[in-house]
Amino acid sequence: MRYFILGAKSEPKEGFIKMSATRKLAEFISGLRYEHISIDAIAKAKLSLMDWTGVTIGGYVSGQNDMDSMINALSPFFGRPQATLITKKKKIDVINAALINGTASHLLDYDDVHMGMIGHPTVPVIPAALAMGEYHGINGKKLIEAIVAGVETECRIGEAVNPEHYATGWHATATLGCFGACAAVAKIIDLEADKIVSALGIAGTQACGLQQSFGTMCKPFHAGKAASNGILAAILAGNELTAPQQILEAQAGFGKVLSPKFDETKIDNLGQPKCWPSSTMACRPFS
Repeated sequence: MRYFILGAKSEPKEGFIKMSATRKLAEFISGLRYEHISIDAIAKAKLSLMDWTGVTIGGYVSGQNDMDSMINALSPFFGRPQATLITKKKKIDVINAALINGTASHLLDYDDVHMGMIGHPTVPVIPAALAMGEYHGINGKKLIEAIVAGVETECRIGEAVNPEHYATGWHATATLGCFGACAAVAKIIDLEADKIVSALGIAGTQACGLQQSFGTMCKPFHAGKAASNGILAAILAGNELTAPQQILEAQAGFGKVLSPKFDETKIDNLGQPKCWPSSTMACRPFS
């Protein structure tokens, strides 16, 4: 099937259909390669990976009691040793590793930020990418691809739904992070675009997180849950679970339900020069 990209200057010719926002993102994620990524976005992904590692270690150490309680509660349900728990010198299953590492990484609230997303981009994306990447034995370039795919996805969706989305009480790190983690894992397991559309659908129907949780451990838990939900979305779509195909733009989809002003034109120009939101993430020099 041939697609016509929304926002193009010419009208679609016969045999073409307009490309939805969900499809645009899926095609972008599927086609993204390391050599396509801007130098600034690569540099920021590397910096954010180092920053994420630091704040995650800090979360485990400063929040030791809370993190140990979480690990103890979940340990009877750990699966095969597939991915490392940071600071714990042990491996557990991919989904729980992403959940727990993601929670630790957001515990101190020192993590990076993106003003368009109005959230913390890497705390859902990197735990998912590292856990699945470790399981699959990926190299560094593939990890950067996954991080950039994830951050670009959540930031673009964030720019389309914000500031109204955040203003209504949604915790954007959780809601948007689910899409970002999904995109990162889809990149790692090489999902084709059709399956990424489904993966985004599964991610979107899981996306939740309320600001009422701020000030409790549920706030950092949001980041971990977004990471693990993103993994679930990608692997279930990869195994043919049916899902909504227009999760972002449909009347009952994420964009219109969770924001009174959904602007899908913010998802145009993916991967174009000077159009890399991931390059504008900001790490906190101090807090």
